[in-house]
Amino acid sequence: MKKSVLSFVIISTISVFALKAQDCVCYSPTNVGAKLEITNYDAQGVVTGSSLQTLIKKEITGNETRITFSSQRIKTNPEKDSVSTYDYYCKAGVFYVDMNKIVEPFKANLNNSMELTFSAIDLQIPGNLKVGDELPKSSVIITITSGKLPIMKYSISMVNRKVAAIETITTSAGSFECYKITYDNKSSMKFEVLHKCADWFAVNVGIIKSETYDEKGVLLNYFLLTKFSN
Repeated sequence: MKKSVLSFVIISTISVFALKAQDCVCYSPTNVGAKLEITNYDAQGVVTGSSLQTLIKKEITGNETRITFSSQRIKTNPEKDSVSTYDYYCKAGVFYVDMNKIVEPFKANLNNSMELTFSAIDLQIPGNLKVGDELPKSSVIITITSGKLPIMKYSISMVNRKVAAIETITTSAGSFECYKITYDNKSSMKFEVLHKCADWFAVNVGIIKSETYDEKGVLLNYFLLTKFSN
């Protein structure tokens, strides 16, 4: 009898942890080995580049799920292809994009005399999205110094984020039901630049489509998910 009670407690505990993990709504693939090909286009629809993203690691700790991707830029000269890694994580029902991915290219270009510091608010996408929801802002501030003297300060912020619609987006990778999230992208180095943006996210897949416009609403560029395997 005691053995039966103990087994019930163990099974119940495992079930609770399983439910906590299931509470995470991920706006990315969740299976190790999943691959996504992202293709970039200019405003006229001409291909300007592409990248291959592969899910290489998934870790679940308590109520947090962390997913690591490798990203390989596919260029005309394969010998010069660059590979980087970035993380997504889901915690307490909220999906996050680790903004460290924006910092990595700056780190790669530092020399021995330079030092980089940064602060960030990671991009958040709640699991229970509804049309009309306003979402928290995201930001990164990067400062590069040389001999303790500041030589560059760069900031980027995504504000006025809103769930604008639920739409089905079809690409060569398939058809996906997506949440369309619109926002203003403000970047500043020597002066501030404002872009209007829209991203389409699909649960357990990721960004299917993204568009960038200038302040007047003229399309500048976009990218699409063109291949997907899970």
